[in-house]
Amino acid sequence: MSVASVTRHTEEVRRACAIVCSAPWRLAPILKIEADPRRGPEPYVLWPEQVALLRAAMMFPDLIILKARQLGVTWALALLTLWDCIAFPIGWDLVVSINEDEARDVNLGRVKTLYDSAPAWFHAAFPVAQNNATHFSIRHPEGGESGVLALPASTNAGRSRTFRRVIGDEQARWENSDERMASIRPAAADVGSVIRASTAKGYNGFHVGWLTSRDVETVPPGHADCVRMFIGALAHPGRDIEWVTRERKKLDAEQTGLGAQEYPLTPEEAFRASGACAFSVDRVIALRDARSADPIWRGRLSDSGHRTPSPACSVIPDAAGMWRVWRWPDPARPQRAYLVTADACGGTSAGDFAAAAVYDIESGEQVAALHARLEPAALAREMWRAGWIFRSPVQPALLAPEANNHGQAVVALLSDWEYPHLYTTERYDQIANRIQRTVGWTTTERTRALAIGSLKRALADGEPVIRDRATYDEMLTFIVTATGREEAEAGCHDDLVMTHAIAMAILMLSGRTALPDVPRSPEDRMAEVARRHFPSVDDLDREETRGEGEESAEMYGVSV
Repeated sequence: MSVASVTRHTEEVRRACAIVCSAPWRLAPILKIEADPRRGPEPYVLWPEQVALLRAAMMFPDLIILKARQLGVTWALALLTLWDCIAFPIGWDLVVSINEDEARDVNLGRVKTLYDSAPAWFHAAFPVAQNNATHFSIRHPEGGESGVLALPASTNAGRSRTFRRVIGDEQARWENSDERMASIRPAAADVGSVIRASTAKGYNGFHVGWLTSRDVETVPPGHADCVRMFIGALAHPGRDIEWVTRERKKLDAEQTGLGAQEYPLTPEEAFRASGACAFSVDRVIALRDARSADPIWRGRLSDSGHRTPSPACSVIPDAAGMWRVWRWPDPARPQRAYLVTADACGGTSAGDFAAAAVYDIESGEQVAALHARLEPAALAREMWRAGWIFRSPVQPALLAPEANNHGQAVVALLSDWEYPHLYTTERYDQIANRIQRTVGWTTTERTRALAIGSLKRALADGEPVIRDRATYDEMLTFIVTATGREEAEAGCHDDLVMTHAIAMAILMLSGRTALPDVPRSPEDRMAEVARRHFPSVDDLDREETRGEGEESAEMYGVSV
């Protein structure tokens, strides 16, 4: 080859390298994929939705993708990863998948397949530096190395390293997906980007991420908050509604709803088909869209006490404050009474959150909320402050902390501080022949069912005015397990659900009116409780016509 030919060839390669490094969709035409083993390698021709995905990945630092199956999304993300390796002379991508086999054979395997399909000039310009079960990297002429690391999902994946891009593949199918994604996300640091792509699998952490993000079409490029992109079953150019319907029927023959989950036409359809939500999904979504609202105030509550809190409480605006308020007490209607319920936590950074909700007892409207990781002592103090701020001329708000586990410390502190209006329940102890009084809401299997049932009934009747959008979102991750127990999906939380469930139970038991503080003798109170638990024959006859919800209302009524 003449010197002129070598020079010309070198210049052509240089131009070609510049083109493929300019954008990932310009790299695709020189590569081949193996989308169908029966057809073998074929030219990589991107579909419009795949190009849109790649453009979104270039524009937004936090992207969540809900997809139907067999749309080439994993191939597109492999193309993006390979492009990162050649376009940037240093740095690494992290790809995290369901398990080791998926990470090695599917995610990293496709990056290697794309690289191997490239022409000889590409291999010469971008030679391989590392190629093993978890690493693949390119050596750059400047002396740098740029690659991709593929690992199974775990809380240790990528720990102590910084990556330019983190890709979570099929996050909805990870075990403890919320916890693992939270531990992986810091690997992207402040300058990296995060992409989560998955088919739906119930109302889990991936679903929460989807709900709390914004549509990609509605935000400008570079938007810092999470944006979302839906790639439905009809995104494939070779599909029509008849094809989708046919494939759905095949999957539904295996498991009801599986067809819509794997080949959804809308995001709502995907999640609804794949999750066994304990609440009516349609009702929760409708109420969320109609009644949730931005708070009118956010900040902190304070009091003038030191070791023991003082009734002299104040409010301090703070954009990062843990309290949100939708409505302050109305001076024109000072007689309104308020209820504050709470679910305590241990206060650790990795555990559940503490939650509190303030309700107007008369209207059933939520007027304030707290959601933060607080130790029991801090939660007790916040409840105290809220109780004195949301007070009537007669007494402060009724405080009803859950009394189990960490809640016992909250109850003990509020009692020690002599808060004057605590929720109590009463039972007649037949052996001791005395009334047994319990402060706070004690959760047993029966009272837990009563609380959740009260929330379900309130949602069905449209009665609660829950303003906090996060509460509705958490309801969608509150599922019925295979054993029939209603609880938070693995990796999700239930503190908001239980806080509002307890509120609904107390509001229904109290008839949504503030009960009068009528003094009674111990003998009168004992006789009343004994009558509730040991009714006469006539009473038993009447009880047969009553529902269990009404019986429970008497068993767990508010003591006055």
